[in-house]
Amino acid sequence: MRSSKKILIVMDQLACGGIEKSIITYLSEMPETDYEVTLMLYRRGGVFEKYVPEWVHLEDIPLTAFGRGMLEEGRKALALRHVKEEAVFKLIRLAGVALFGRFFVPTARRPLYYFRKSIDTENLDRRVYDVAIAYHNIEQALFVAAHVKARKKLTWFHTELSTLAFPPTVYDAIYRQFDGYVASSTAVYGELKKFFPGAGRKLKKSPYMVSLELCQRMASEYPPFDRKFDGLRLLSVGRLSKQKGFDIAIEVFDRLKAKGYQLEWTIIGEGSERASLEAMLRERKLEGFNLIGLKENPYPYFAECDIYAQPSRYEGYCITLAEARMFAKPSVVTDFAGAREQLKDGETGLVVPCDVSVIEAALERLIKERDLRTKFSDQLREENESRTAPLNAFKALLDECCQSPQ
Repeated sequence: MRSSKKILIVMDQLACGGIEKSIITYLSEMPETDYEVTLMLYRRGGVFEKYVPEWVHLEDIPLTAFGRGMLEEGRKALALRHVKEEAVFKLIRLAGVALFGRFFVPTARRPLYYFRKSIDTENLDRRVYDVAIAYHNIEQALFVAAHVKARKKLTWFHTELSTLAFPPTVYDAIYRQFDGYVASSTAVYGELKKFFPGAGRKLKKSPYMVSLELCQRMASEYPPFDRKFDGLRLLSVGRLSKQKGFDIAIEVFDRLKAKGYQLEWTIIGEGSERASLEAMLRERKLEGFNLIGLKENPYPYFAECDIYAQPSRYEGYCITLAEARMFAKPSVVTDFAGAREQLKDGETGLVVPCDVSVIEAALERLIKERDLRTKFSDQLREENESRTAPLNAFKALLDECCQSPQ
C-alpha cells in the first residue's frame, strides 16, 4: 500500500482573504489518499475554517499563556489585567519583554521577537514531515525554520516584494534555512530572482487556484441584491486599505455618475480605510457606491454583477480577479503584478495604468459596449473549461520535494 505524503502547512489564520481562499481551494481539490495534511494556525476563528476538508488535521501553533494573552488581548490590555489581578511577576515579565523589544530590537525584527517569546517550546510538534510549508508571512517562516522537522521546507511569497515594509533580505538568516522560495505569480517570481540572485533551483512558482465547481455551488446559497436594478452593477472585492485603491474607485464612480450612467458599485471587504472612504462618499453626496463589509461567501455577488473592477495600486496574484474570471465577468483592472498573467488586454479584459482618468475611460468603454462585454465573457468561459494547471503545479511541487533526497 502506498504511504501518504506528510505535509505541514503553517498559516497565520483563515480569515476572509485571497491567501486563505487559495489554500482552502488547494486542500479541497487535493486527493486525500495521496497526502496526509496538517494545517497549523496562529489565530483561530477565521471565517474560512469551516471550509477546511474533514480529512485535514487542523491544529494550533503551541503558545504559552503569555503568548496567548499577547495574541488575544494585546500588550496594553494584558498589562492592565495583570495590574488588576496583582500578578506582579507576570507584569514585570511583560514590561521587560516590551522594553527590551522597544529599545534593543530593530523595528524590522520586533514582530519576530514577540512571536519568539510567545511560542511554547515545551509542547512543540515532534513529528517529522515530508514537506513543511510557511504559507503566510515572516512569523510563520520563522516557526517552520526554527521549530519544525521536515525533509524539505518551502516558504511562499504572495505580493510584490518592492511594496513590503522590509525587503526579504532583512530576514536572510531565516530564509537560508528553506529549500524553496515559492512565488504565487510570474511577477513575484521575477522579483525573487533579484532579491535572491544565487537561489537558482530553489526558486519555484505555484499560482493560486480557484475552484470553478466550489464557486458556482456557493454562488447559489443566497440572493445578493434585495431589489431590481435597471442599470449596471459593478463589483470590487478586497480589504479597505490604501493598496486596493477604493478611493480611486469613488472618484471614478463620481465622474461616471455625473455623465448620467445608471450604475451601482458594490465593495465587499473591511479595513482601516472605511472611515476615510465613508467621508469621501458623504462629501460628494454619492449614492449607489456601497461598502457592504465582509461577506463570508461573496460568490452570489460575483454571479450577479455585470462588471468586475480591481483598481489596486499593487497586488501579487490577485485571487479576487481569478474568481471574477471563474464567473466569466468582463473586468477592468490596473496593471499590477500578475494582472497580465490572468487577463489578455483587449481579449479577455482591460488592463490599464492606475490612473483615475484611464480607469474611468476603460469602465466607460465597457459600460457602453455590450458586445465587448459579451466577447470578454465568452473568451473567459472557454478558458474555464480547462483550468487545472495551478493544482497540478502545487501537487508537482509537493511530489518533487517528497521524492528528492534530503
